[in-house]
Amino acid sequence: MKFISLLHPFTAQAIGLEEKDLYHSHSKSQELALQHIQSKNQNINISIDYFTGKVLPYQKLIHNLTKKFWPVTRPLFNKRHQWRQQESVWHYKHQQKHPAELTIINMSAYASEYVFKLARLINKQKMKYIPMLGGIHFKVSEDLINYYQNAHHIIVHTQVQKKNLLLKDQFKNLDIRVLPLGVDISLFKPAKSATHSSAYFSLIQVGRISKVKNIECSINLIAFLKKSGLNVKLKLIGAISDQSYYKKLSFLIKTLQLEDNISFIDAVEQEKLVEFYQVSDLLLMPSHHESFGMVMIEAMACGCPVVGFKGSGGTDEIIVNGKNGLLLEKDEFEDTILKLLKDKEYLQSLKQNALESVKQNWSIEVTTSILSKSIEDGLDG
Repeated sequence: MKFISLLHPFTAQAIGLEEKDLYHSHSKSQELALQHIQSKNQNINISIDYFTGKVLPYQKLIHNLTKKFWPVTRPLFNKRHQWRQQESVWHYKHQQKHPAELTIINMSAYASEYVFKLARLINKQKMKYIPMLGGIHFKVSEDLINYYQNAHHIIVHTQVQKKNLLLKDQFKNLDIRVLPLGVDISLFKPAKSATHSSAYFSLIQVGRISKVKNIECSINLIAFLKKSGLNVKLKLIGAISDQSYYKKLSFLIKTLQLEDNISFIDAVEQEKLVEFYQVSDLLLMPSHHESFGMVMIEAMACGCPVVGFKGSGGTDEIIVNGKNGLLLEKDEFEDTILKLLKDKEYLQSLKQNALESVKQNWSIEVTTSILSKSIEDGLDG
């Protein structure tokens, strides 16, 4: 029996979620792929590992995959959930005593001091690790470069990420693989019939309430569309990870008199999120940096096209401008969306093409096949 770990070296709170969100919603694409891989191979045992703010480690069996939660031992108290600063002696000692043959480490491109320490231990044990990168922006350091250069290979989620990494001298000779994050199209699918009133347009933005999501851009869009005579509503769905930013957004909504047009909704489980996608005309992605943007694929699978900014990363990878969604410059964002919403035939064609592009390129079967090859190669070493 060979043991494989998909490690997320952070707590739910560090990424603006509640711990219960990690049980059923977080990194769903990887989880589904790992379920398929484990069910077909009786010689491997896969776990998905997280950190927790609780005092003792615990685990849950979810769809035949074990999710393990390791207590944070540094930092403590008010900074316990500080992003990229967390360490777990519990997890480290477990790796020492019961080493996984292969550890996939899902962390931002910056990684963390604990990740560097864990990678050195794994190499000393003559085991293997695979960094799974979110984002492409980081400051080069000796520890960071050693971490990537000593990995079996590197996983990114878009060709844009891979291209940007290969521009750096330290990455030119490294094995970098693209793992698209597919969705379960048996769950994410269009509604059988129209389920919202044609009296208004329904827009949606999904993701944590954080400055990086550029939510004020969506709010200003609604003000512009309303002033242009459209009846439009926007739902902002996601956990509040930045209270001060949330207050600023709430004040902006009140100042623009959009209380009847815009509503905040807390993080929603995937099964329930489907219903929001199904009744929405557009998913807004105004953030300037997206490593992949899983919500884009989910929305498109439900027949909801995406509007995002050019050059933001994941949007460039997924959206074919004018066919299955829109890729726009910031100064054309409002006018172009207004024209789109006034052209029902064009909007309907984007919805249909969005659905078809997911079926062809972003299914969970594609993810499973590529991740399975990474695991096989990592175990063969």
